[in-house]
Amino acid sequence: MADGLPLRMAISVRRMWSRFTSIAGLGFLLAIRVRPKLNGVEIDGRFRYYVGPQALQPLFSTFWSSGGWRRPPVMPGEPVFSSAVRDGVMFRESPRRGHDEWVSEIRRMVQQRLTVAQIEVAFVASLGSRRLDLRSALSSFAVARVLPRHAFLAAEGRSGCAVCGLLEGDSATDLNVLSFERFKWGGVRRTNLHYVHFDLDQFARAPSLSMGESDLETAAHLISVLSAADAIETSTSVEKRLSFLPSTQAERLTLVDILGVAGVLAPRDHPGFAREFVSVVKRDQPPRHFVDRSYPVSWWKGSDGVDAEVVSEMLPNTAARKFSL
Repeated sequence: MADGLPLRMAISVRRMWSRFTSIAGLGFLLAIRVRPKLNGVEIDGRFRYYVGPQALQPLFSTFWSSGGWRRPPVMPGEPVFSSAVRDGVMFRESPRRGHDEWVSEIRRMVQQRLTVAQIEVAFVASLGSRRLDLRSALSSFAVARVLPRHAFLAAEGRSGCAVCGLLEGDSATDLNVLSFERFKWGGVRRTNLHYVHFDLDQFARAPSLSMGESDLETAAHLISVLSAADAIETSTSVEKRLSFLPSTQAERLTLVDILGVAGVLAPRDHPGFAREFVSVVKRDQPPRHFVDRSYPVSWWKGSDGVDAEVVSEMLPNTAARKFSL
């Protein structure tokens, strides 16, 4: 019996090891299945970027600190940067195109790839979810769909086109700073065609959200609040009325900008882009010493109210809800 003891012990050990590896293997497979995917994914044949905090942290850290803007930006190390590129939120190169190519590409994007229904769902869903990357498509879509086909038009004292502002030759803007501004606030350079192109291109790659009844109620309430603003309120002061949204002050001011460019807010004699393209040379600012808002909301007052026709056209499901105008 003593001679058989080592053999029995060996068999027992092998059985225990087999059970352990089976359990460990099952655990490993489960871990693979439940582990959140950290890189952008392909859905329905289209690449979708990843919007998790882990993906956005390198982008935010590049341009922003507790003290505000980092100047100059501090790019992440190569392994972190490569991961952010795979996640679809940072970029190694910025495309360069000439004036005519930028204009043609933007017109093609809005005519072939996007619909009002898609834009409304994204905008409305962004209000409660705070998915700021989905929000500015409303204004970018409004600008793009009325952008006229045109040749470069020189203007005295300007290096860019008098119609759209683009340079005649090849031009580009750092996609990383555009991406940061889009995720941080919902964009900044709202009527800049480099941003319009980037925003709509990324919108097609964005993980989508659905639009629920509560989202529509929130959107309808937003329009009601803006339409009921006091006559002397400005686009800056009305921001306080929007604090019912999960947001910062900067995000609410950006939201007002978006609604102005889209034509929902309707400054008298200084229209947004709902019905026609406003050329660069016509985007004048109020004759004040200090103007802290961009065109056209820099002109808006509560007495101007909301354009009900634009709401019905651009946000039809929101318009179907009862709100006072």
